[in-house]
Amino acid sequence: MKPFSIAGVQMRVSSSTPNVEAMKTKLDIVMNLYPWVDLVMFSELCAYGPLTAHAQPVPGEFEQEMCAMAAKYGIWLLPGSIFELKDGKIYNTASVIDPEGSVVTRYRKMFPFYPYEVGVTGGEEFCVLLPETELPEARLLAERVRAATSAAEVEFGGRVARITASAGVAASRPGDGPDDILRRVDEALYRAKAGGRNRVEAAK
Repeated sequence: MKPFSIAGVQMRVSSSTPNVEAMKTKLDIVMNLYPWVDLVMFSELCAYGPLTAHAQPVPGEFEQEMCAMAAKYGIWLLPGSIFELKDGKIYNTASVIDPEGSVVTRYRKMFPFYPYEVGVTGGEEFCVLLPETELPEARLLAERVRAATSAAEVEFGGRVARITASAGVAASRPGDGPDDILRRVDEALYRAKAGGRNRVEAAK
C-alpha cells in the first residue's frame, strides 16, 4: 500500500481583499519543502473571507487558478470554499481537484453555520469517492448509510422528525474522466429520487 501524504495550510485570511495569491504562494512553499505530499487542503472560505458580499459564480476564475496549481504539482487540491452565487441564492461551496487539474466534484455545505452564515442556502447533495472499491461494495456501503439515516430520529422545534437519503452509485470504467463518472452517478441518483426516494440505485 502506498502512503498518501496530506498537508493542511493554515494562513491569515483577509475579508476585505482576496487571499488567492497568498494561497498560491503558500502552496509553492509547501510543495518545495515537502515534494512528496499528495493532497493539500486549505481552510473554509480561505480565498475571499467570510463575507457573502464576495459571492461569485462557480465555476469561475478562482477555480481555474486552483486547477492550474493542482496540475503544476500533480497533487489533489482542496482549496477551501467560497461563497457561490447561483440563481439568486448563495451557497458555501468547495471544489475537489485532481492531480490533472480537473474538478472531480463540488460540495455545497449542507448545514450553514448560523448565525454567522445567515442568508446562505444549504446544499442538498454530496459526493463520496471510494478508491479501490468495486461497485457491489460501494452500493452496500451506500445502503448502510441510507438505512442508518432513515432510522435516526431528529428533534426539531419540540417534535421528533425522521429524514431519508437517496444515493446513486457508479464505478469508474476504462477511459472515464471525472465528468463521465459524475454523469452516471447523477443519473442513478435521480432514478432513486424518481423511484420514491429513500433508496440506492446503481449506475447502468
